[in-house]
Amino acid sequence: MRILIVDDSALWIKHGKTLLEQAGYEVTGLVVSDPKQFTSKSLSESVADAIKGVDVLMIDKDFGEAVTSTRLICVVRHNFPKLPIVRWTGGYDDKPYMNYLGVTNIEKPTKKDEAKFVEIFNEALDKQKLILSGAMGIFAVLDETVEPDKYAAENKARQLKQIAQIAQLANKDTVDSDDWRYPWTITGERADMTKHEFGHCICDGILTAEDIRPHLSALQKVIGKFEGAGKIDERFKICAEFIKTGNLDELELVRRCY
Repeated sequence: MRILIVDDSALWIKHGKTLLEQAGYEVTGLVVSDPKQFTSKSLSESVADAIKGVDVLMIDKDFGEAVTSTRLICVVRHNFPKLPIVRWTGGYDDKPYMNYLGVTNIEKPTKKDEAKFVEIFNEALDKQKLILSGAMGIFAVLDETVEPDKYAAENKARQLKQIAQIAQLANKDTVDSDDWRYPWTITGERADMTKHEFGHCICDGILTAEDIRPHLSALQKVIGKFEGAGKIDERFKICAEFIKTGNLDELELVRRCY
């Protein structure tokens, strides 16, 4: 079985390669020397050639310079829905959207637990096989939902209303929601809930590019106001960067990432 390790540290790649090769795996590494340039490339320019013939992708959580591997993982999962992806981390991580991408997380091996690293990796690989099993892989549960039912229609209507309301924050600091007690805001306690629902409107896969496009210019201003208020946290960053870029053709890449 062939494993590709993508990391910004040649030392970590060497360490993981040594442990996995001792267990009989064939391992190659790809060092990310310029994180921002690397993640701004298309799949064909970054890892497409390295991925050819690979059975498992093991990828670092952070590439350095405040750049995470999330965008690359989205692109790889979109193009290779059946490829097992194991993200190894160097510390605490509580980002839930990796579950929606079908990615399994493990810790990088310390001196204390490196003897168990291969066992942990094998467990992660078994979990990947389970997640990706089925005719349509990780998206089987979502794709098997038959025709849009009443709940789906109501959900879309709710998000259409929400995104239109949130877009009004481009020119206001507070906008009424359907619940007068909890308005949409840029600052204050309600700002976090505003971002939360905003993120779901973009990343849940319910609204299409055509649904979002009429509000794009206003939403870009809203993102600017959130940035000015220091409200762009790590979880909201993917959604924020997508809106700022404004390339709605890549909407599929950010779905299920929130």
